[in-house]
Amino acid sequence: MNQRIQFPVRIPFVEELGLELWAFGGGSAEVRVDLAEAHLNSWEVAHGGVLMTLLDVAMAVAARSQHSHDPGQGPGVVTIEMKTSFMRPADGQLRAIGRLLHKTSTLAFCEGHVHNGRGELCAHASGTFKYLRERAHPCFAQGHQGIRMSLINHQVQLASRPDGEPSIANFRHVQSPVAALQDGQVLVRNHYLSLDPYMRGRMNDGKSYAAPQPLDAVMQGGAVGEVVESRHPHFAAGDKVVGAGGWQQYAVFDGATPGLLRKVDTTHIPLQAYLGAVGMPGVTAWVGLNMIIAPKAGETVVVSAASGAVGGVLGQLAKARGCRVVGIAGGPEKCAYTVGELGFDACVDYKAHRDFKALSAALKDAAPGGIDGCFENVGGLILDAVMARMNAFGRIALCGMIAGYNGQPLPMLNPSLILISRLKMQGFIVSEHMDLWPEALKELGQRVASGQLKYRETVAQGLESAPEAFLGLLKGRNFGKQLVKLV
Repeated sequence: MNQRIQFPVRIPFVEELGLELWAFGGGSAEVRVDLAEAHLNSWEVAHGGVLMTLLDVAMAVAARSQHSHDPGQGPGVVTIEMKTSFMRPADGQLRAIGRLLHKTSTLAFCEGHVHNGRGELCAHASGTFKYLRERAHPCFAQGHQGIRMSLINHQVQLASRPDGEPSIANFRHVQSPVAALQDGQVLVRNHYLSLDPYMRGRMNDGKSYAAPQPLDAVMQGGAVGEVVESRHPHFAAGDKVVGAGGWQQYAVFDGATPGLLRKVDTTHIPLQAYLGAVGMPGVTAWVGLNMIIAPKAGETVVVSAASGAVGGVLGQLAKARGCRVVGIAGGPEKCAYTVGELGFDACVDYKAHRDFKALSAALKDAAPGGIDGCFENVGGLILDAVMARMNAFGRIALCGMIAGYNGQPLPMLNPSLILISRLKMQGFIVSEHMDLWPEALKELGQRVASGQLKYRETVAQGLESAPEAFLGLLKGRNFGKQLVKLV
């Protein structure tokens, strides 16, 4: 039951604001205030200190709300750190919501939002609070043994291997407690999960470049999030990180393993971009373009799945190197996006050209001078049509063969073209080129931060949506990078 409470100690600024505070069970709290003239600056919007106070109070109360509705009972808290990630002018009636994300025996990690009376977001922050041990609460009785009383990890596992096209039945949702950290380990709260086509191949148990995804284990994949607890000196609570967190809410990493977990800067680059344009997909495009296609200014480069996370980056990088860029995508909307927003010179809608003759004719119109470089994500009919238009000494970077991920054979229509046109065709795996990642990430990060490199995201909400979103990705239902938002 919600309960209005009074502040246990005198806080002059809080009293001046006339805050109305409500505490909730389950780790949340709400603070309300009607802004008076004294709280406004010369532009008649709230002083920054007003918003900061609202956020701090709401999160501090949320940190304690799982213990008691009575402010005179339970442990107190003290703010260690608070980071604002968003703030805009605010006026009228304000409402701040604090939410407890995670707690240990000594620390609480919270987030807070401030909305105005029109429901518009005015501020967002995250904060770390320390529990005052001199007012210990029975909830912490086992905390000293490292037992987290309330932290349950929700996960998605691979339950069975697909026979042909995968389905929801191949996945299983489970939950389990998060164990206490050992020395050197880092606990991360995942904010976004990355869904990528390569995961389909790993669901099989056949020979491949990587070991199959284990059954009855968390689906493997990239994730970005925030460190909530660390027993490694290189990482601290609040650090934004990217790593192979998998399809789960929380992930535990060995902080000493090189490359397993990497801190990222979100000052100019959104956190989720480290799963896309400034992450593995972006680096994949960079490596394939520079190391295999190696384009020269004036050449024509074609990329399939052109509106996707990899294809969109590839085309923009090729344009930056002075190339004519032709995309291949499914549907008029995706083609319009690659040309109108990403700056491609042309795009062929393969859904409008279903056979070899029609697709070849469309490619001839889009690339009248022939094709010098191809970045291939699909295979099958699309690759056949591209090869027929390749110029002598053309280069083909084989990144993916999504047309055959469900086990369909992908025979090549005319392999003699490799000899006749003296083509170079090379498959590559981006994880085998780790020495190139720093150079690639530097360029990609600079281009995203400056607005030169554009991208689009499709975001599914909640862990439970991951399997369905993944199946949609394999059918091309997404637009740009497919993500799952957890926080």
